[in-house]
Amino acid sequence: MKPLVILALALALSLCPTLTKPLSAAGGDIALPPPGKTGGMPLMEALSKRKSYRELRPETLTLQQISDILWAAFGVNREDGKRTIPSSHGNNELAVYAVLSSGVYLYDAPGNKLVKVLDGDRSASFRGAPLTLLYAAPANGPVGGFHAGSAYQNVALYCASSGLANLVATSGVAALKDELKPENGWAVLVVHSIGHPAGKDF
Repeated sequence: MKPLVILALALALSLCPTLTKPLSAAGGDIALPPPGKTGGMPLMEALSKRKSYRELRPETLTLQQISDILWAAFGVNREDGKRTIPSSHGNNELAVYAVLSSGVYLYDAPGNKLVKVLDGDRSASFRGAPLTLLYAAPANGPVGGFHAGSAYQNVALYCASSGLANLVATSGVAALKDELKPENGWAVLVVHSIGHPAGKDF
């Protein structure tokens, strides 16, 4: 290969953190690439392929996949700040935490970034999945569960469309209760692990 071609390839890779930056090396907040908002599988086909997996392979997801997943869950999809899920009276009473090998992060949808709230790898508490979303809302509120359900269904359909595996559970909601500190009166309601399929669906 000619030297100029090699140099061009090296420069292109150096400018692409999605391909070159391992998540385990991230020391603080993580800026996410813009989510992909076009393409994908037709909705009815994605519904037909939606399924759950108990076993996930530990391979790291790309930042682009993580960005797309979080946007599907609770991203901003209009200029007025409204989200990809319906919200009772527009109160947006939902917080989405991302558990990665490099720590635990709070999803900042308007800023399209992950804000680190805990250091260290806690994926072992969530089936070893490369990405686990924790959906938190007011523990005694009337609509938090609906918001969480809308978010995880969006993500499940994204996974069906992209060939990823996912599992929604309530086991593990208290795994980080002594470390994670949502807003006063809030609690993690649902755990959603995401990765590549390692076994049969159910």
